[in-house]
Parts: sequence; structure tokens; C-alpha cells
Amino acid sequence: MGAFFFLNFLKQTSLMDKITAAVSVITDDGATKTLLVMFSFAMFLGAVAPAGSSFVIAGSMLGVQGIPLLAIAAMGMFGNAPQSPCGLLRVPTDALAHTTGLPKGALSVSIAQLFFFFIAIAPLWTILFLGRENGKRMLWPAPVVGGVYAFTQYLTVYLLGVELANITAGLAAIGATVALAKRRGTPVSAEGLPQGDLTYLVPFVVLILLVLLTRLVSPLKAALTTQPLALEICFRAGGDVVEQVKFRYLYGAGSMAVGSVLISVAILRLNILILAPVFKQTL
Repeated sequence: MGAFFFLNFLKQTSLMDKITAAVSVITDDGATKTLLVMFSFAMFLGAVAPAGSSFVIAGSMLGVQGIPLLAIAAMGMFGNAPQSPCGLLRVPTDALAHTTGLPKGALSVSIAQLFFFFIAIAPLWTILFLGRENGKRMLWPAPVVGGVYAFTQYLTVYLLGVELANITAGLAAIGATVALAKRRGTPVSAEGLPQGDLTYLVPFVVLILLVLLTRLVSPLKAALTTQPLALEICFRAGGDVVEQVKFRYLYGAGSMAVGSVLISVAILRLNILILAPVFKQTL
């Protein structure tokens, strides 16, 4: 829900229109737009929009760029398929670590190694859904961007942990896509944005800082994950507790998205009442 609250905030404040304009400024090529939005940006959003919701957000952005909706739906389905320790395999990885006692960090690194090739070629399948005429121009840049994402993800999981992998790898993939767009001669400039307005970046910068602070600053992480700030769910069989699950709601991805919206409202000096329709739309 936090991810969709974030999306509705972007729409309500017209920041989404500025993001769309920024994508059009970077490139006018449909295949490059697809690689930038539906893979690189969607993977970045995976930090706070898990379980495929990041592709819903990215797909809504790509739809206004003139990309067929059926192709976007197929891209989202296959884009959500890359198996990685920060993707769909994170849930079974956490479950395996919990039930066996194996270190989650070591399991995540092993999965990042095992699925490196499949993650690297994931954007290639995404591009192919554009069709032969549009997709063939990006057949070699797509695996390059995928390789940048896969390599950065592996380094992040190995050095910092799985929680930051989507952000670092997603940003690296975005940078690689923009660099390739420039190399291929498509226009890269900020002149297309209204008066050079970069306010659309504020929620994302805040989001990155929130995730970094809550994951890397040990006292803050401990405070947000402590018992008084967690919900505990018990599963019973015959009156005996067989499993306990702690839901650290202030530390979760959705909470990071909501928190970034609240801070962005203050930074951009928006009326707090603008969140009323955002909340209504999210529900």
C-alpha cells in the first residue's frame, strides 16, 4: 500500500508529469524509454515496492509514452520474474534462513551468484516485447544494462546486505541506460523540463536517504526494529505457539515510501491537505 500511496502522491502533485517529461528529454526512442523505465527504474523502485508493484508504477509511466498496454503488461510479468535475493526469492530466502539457522547474508550472496546470468539478460526479454522493429535496436545495450545491474547487485549484497541492493543496482542501471542513450546519439539534456525544474527528484532523493539511514545507522535501525515498535503474530496448534512472526511496521518498505512522501510535502512546502485525496485514492 505504501508504494501506491507514493505513486498517487506523484500523480496528485503533478510530479509524475515532470518525470514523464524528463524521460522524454533523455531519449525519444521507445526502446530506450522501455529499458530506462520498465527495467532500470522499476528495479530501483523494488526497494519500497516489492512483489511486482514497482512494475505497476513503472508501467503507468510508460503508458503515457505511447507504449502499447499489452506490451507493458507482458514486460511487467517477465520483469518481475528475475530471481534474485532482492526480488521474488527474498521471501523463501528469509524463510530458509529462519527455519535452518543458516546466515541470510551468505544465502543471499549465493543466490546472487547463482542467478547472475538470468538477471543480466532480464532486460533483453523486456525489450523483445516491444516487437521486432522497435526492440531490435536495443538487443546489445539491454544485456549491458542488465549486466551492470546484476554486478552492482552482487557487490551490494556481498558488501552491504540485501536491503540496499535494489537502490544501488537500480541507480547503476539508470546511469548505464542514460549513458548508452547519449552514446547512441539520442538527446540527453535538461532543457526540456519546465524552467529546469528538478522538484520531481525530491521524493526519490528523500526515499534513498531514508532507506540508507534506516539500514546503515545501527542505533536508528535498532530503534525501529525494537519490540515496542513491532507487531507480533503467533500461530498456534492445539493451544501451543508453533511460530512467531514479528512485523516491524516502521522499518518496512511501505513505511519508507510513506515517510518520504511526508518529508517531501514539508520540503516542497505543499499543503498537507493534498494528502487527503492521495489517501482516498490509495484505499
